[in-house]
Amino acid sequence: MLAVAVACPLLLGAAAAEALGIARRGDGLAWSAWSLALGCGLLGALVFVAWVSPLTIPAGAVAVVLASLVGSAALSGAARRRAAPRAPVAATSAWTRAARGERALFWLALTLVLACAFDLILDSSARAACTGDEGHIWSAKAKAMLIAGGPGDGFAALLSRHGANHHEWAVAHADYPLLNPLLQMWTFQLTGSFAVAAGRVCVQMFALAGLLALSAGLRRHARPALAAALLVLVASAEPFRDGLSNACGDGMLVASTALACEAWLRARTDSTARPRAVVAWGAALALGAWTKNEGVLIALAFGAAALVTARGERRRVALALLPAAGVAAFTFAFNAAHGLSNDLIVERGEPFWTRAFEHAGERAVPVADYLAREVLLDSSASRLLWLAIALSAVALARLPRTGALLAPALACAAVLAGYAFVFLGTPWEPAYHLRTAAARIAFHVLPAGAIWLAAATSELRVRADSP
Repeated sequence: MLAVAVACPLLLGAAAAEALGIARRGDGLAWSAWSLALGCGLLGALVFVAWVSPLTIPAGAVAVVLASLVGSAALSGAARRRAAPRAPVAATSAWTRAARGERALFWLALTLVLACAFDLILDSSARAACTGDEGHIWSAKAKAMLIAGGPGDGFAALLSRHGANHHEWAVAHADYPLLNPLLQMWTFQLTGSFAVAAGRVCVQMFALAGLLALSAGLRRHARPALAAALLVLVASAEPFRDGLSNACGDGMLVASTALACEAWLRARTDSTARPRAVVAWGAALALGAWTKNEGVLIALAFGAAALVTARGERRRVALALLPAAGVAAFTFAFNAAHGLSNDLIVERGEPFWTRAFEHAGERAVPVADYLAREVLLDSSASRLLWLAIALSAVALARLPRTGALLAPALACAAVLAGYAFVFLGTPWEPAYHLRTAAARIAFHVLPAGAIWLAAATSELRVRADSP
């Protein structure tokens, strides 16, 4: 049954990826990443429809629907895909110019990184998802949804119950987006039990899409040696390993952001693929908004940066942002209907931005100092890549006609600034909040930043070689 839990979203996502112009024949790494992520998103939507339906629809029926959708899509597109010529990895790629040994180095690095990733996933199968955020937030909400059987009074009653110590909610932060618990609930239904590792499967496959997206983006834009080095640096960082080994939503958000950056840069370098690449960019941001609340901030930052820099493309960009806006509105409406709110945004009637301005004088220096020491300059958290990204952004900003390329870097900077502002207004003790969340959430955009760094390095080399 766990094999079905992996195969169903992968097959559904494969059809969606092909529809967005991401063909397996053109770039297998990118196709695999998009297939996993889009499949999980579409699966979550189908499971939600089944959950709110007055009919009792078992998980097996959802799997049949998935198979039917994928089968029809595959049959309709089979002839077109067979007739299509094999597309190059990218028109601007340095891949074909590299020596065979250098390309082998990249594949070796990817093989080792994937082996380590699967080792983390298998190792986590021996641990119950009952502690920390994955137990108290994500898995608890999935179990509450499964037990309730729908969004009625029973579900609201489960969310309002307290834990054994009567001081914590049985489902902590019940306002968090639904995609993660929907995927866990579906896997619980499919396996017929709250198995130790079952709930993690789809979430971890989504997180694995981040690793594949990172690999595809680096391969597309950097020389194989540089791509291999960046891949190993990012994949060995502690937050990346944590995202693969638990059922929290951070790995899913990392994957969504990396996919958004990959799609944006693909739209910039391939004019023929631009329309569908921009749509894929918007779809990735929508997925991110459905994984964690921070995904809404990321969608706002990437959307604003794109609208500012995409001259002549603003209408297309604005339309591509509609799915993310729809997901944010859906989450807000669902929470409002169930009386759920976020204690970080509003605590005792006071919004966080009011607290941020109120406490800025006393918290600004400690927050900045912690973020600099423990995130930007900490090797285990960021591999010092933020420094390289900042230097490349400064170098590119001095050159003409680099606005569209700068958009992802501007977005990453805006996200980090937004996170810092949240820490200024946190209702919790700042030192505790920073210690438990800063490195983890800053990593949400680091793989996307690494993909951008590869593209920026390539652009700077081209500019330097041109007369």
